[in-house]
Amino acid sequence: MTRELYRARRAELVEALERVDAGELVRVWNETIAEDNPDEMIYSMDEFDELLRYECPSRIANMVQYGEFNGNDDWFMFNGYGNLKSAWRAVDLMTLEDLADYMLDKWDACELDEVTDLLTEWETVDELQPA
Repeated sequence: MTRELYRARRAELVEALERVDAGELVRVWNETIAEDNPDEMIYSMDEFDELLRYECPSRIANMVQYGEFNGNDDWFMFNGYGNLKSAWRAVDLMTLEDLADYMLDKWDACELDEVTDLLTEWETVDELQPA
């Protein structure tokens, strides 16, 4: 695949990923990108109490104070310093381009219908191209 074709497909894939349900997107992100780097894991705010149940209150206060955290957001993660970073949209905590690169490099739709359709379409187009 040429560099230009890769960039075009990557952009189209990012557009498709932006339409995916946030919960599904987080599942895929955590199973792919964050698997090798636990600092990249994204959590639902519903998991906050469970994840931090063993932390002392002063430690949690510091994680909030020195991070970028808003308890009204829907999603959060730990930054590289162990502090909390949150966002209203999960997509604001991830890099969709990295996820698109993973999917293109592995040719893996990660069980997302939108991506499966694109990969199937591209596979058919590639088969029809002369060698």
